[in-house]
Amino acid sequence: MALCLEDAWFKYDEYVLKGASICLSEGELAILLGPMGSGKSTLLYALANLLPLEKGRITLDGEPFREEDRKKVGIVFQDPEDQFFNVTVFDEIAYSLRALGFSDHEVESKVKAVASKLGIENLLYKNPFKLSYGQKKLVALASVLVYEPKYLLVDEPTSNLDKVSYGKVMSLIAERGALVTTHEVDWLPLASKVYVLEDGKVREVKDVVKALKDRSLPVPLPTSWEVLIETLGPERALDIMREKARKLTVLKPQQ
Repeated sequence: MALCLEDAWFKYDEYVLKGASICLSEGELAILLGPMGSGKSTLLYALANLLPLEKGRITLDGEPFREEDRKKVGIVFQDPEDQFFNVTVFDEIAYSLRALGFSDHEVESKVKAVASKLGIENLLYKNPFKLSYGQKKLVALASVLVYEPKYLLVDEPTSNLDKVSYGKVMSLIAERGALVTTHEVDWLPLASKVYVLEDGKVREVKDVVKALKDRSLPVPLPTSWEVLIETLGPERALDIMREKARKLTVLKPQQ
């Protein structure tokens, strides 16, 4: 069971995707890395069937993507305001549920539940456009998580969040699985798959330890990571980073 983009070609003035292919399996946490301007956001839009591809196809669970499949794929944009068009946070989160035909009671219950998970209960009756940037990010995520899409695509979800919100967002996304574009290496130890978008194509990083050792990932490593890698070696360093990430997200170690 997977959401797949195959041999995708797309251009604005110039080609951004040049035969890009990627799959997200249900429940899997994958991260997509790439230099600034490499087309990571464009790839997410393409995977969500939001772009008119010049060539390529999108499949969901082995079948061509259909209009009715949109409710199975949730996408959270990098700029949260791109998703807002309601006057209260409650209505913003509730919009998709109402469109899907949930009762008023179900809508209220689900909105309050996801708001509680993200710690934004106190924002439900505020104007989403007047919140801080970090709060807007949480509302945008809640508006997608609330209808429980089968596949989740998230563009830079933890940028500009405080430490508590950062941990909550990582935890929720890591537990349910998603394809995450990011420049933040904290996601790296939690991911089951790591991809890099370069020159319009996607390649999977098969050996993350080797990539850390070779410094071949297109993201800056914090000084603390550099020190760990230099003193303990990349394999042991990655184990330590993985434990730190799990503590941050309150995730139980995998068995």
